Amino acid sequence: MWRHDPQFGRNETVAPRNGDSADGRMRWPKVVSGLRDVRAVGLTAADAVFGPFLGVSLSLYAVFHAKAGVASALMSLVPVLVIPVVVVAFKEKVSPRAIGGAGVAVAGVFILLS
Repeated sequence: MWRHDPQFGRNETVAPRNGDSADGRMRWPKVVSGLRDVRAVGLTAADAVFGPFLGVSLSLYAVFHAKAGVASALMSLVPVLVIPVVVVAFKEKVSPRAIGGAGVAVAGVFILLS
């Protein structure tokens, strides 16, 4: 938010008050109405569990029980493993270049692990 300072004749940036957005409008009513959406809150909670919590826990488990190089190679395959999910779930087209890069990545991990 901008505020004019009459003493120095210039504008200055002022931090918004609690509950205000940068343009000065109240945002808490939107937050409260969002929290009433049971489906959205449930999906957010599930994402919090399956995303960072479960992902980090399993990667730490892999590092603890496997060699660090093997665990690192497997964890680096996550972007490659997301490609089929994106194709099926969001109907996105994947370029031949991306498929070739994914193939090279999988082949590299296969060579490292064998």
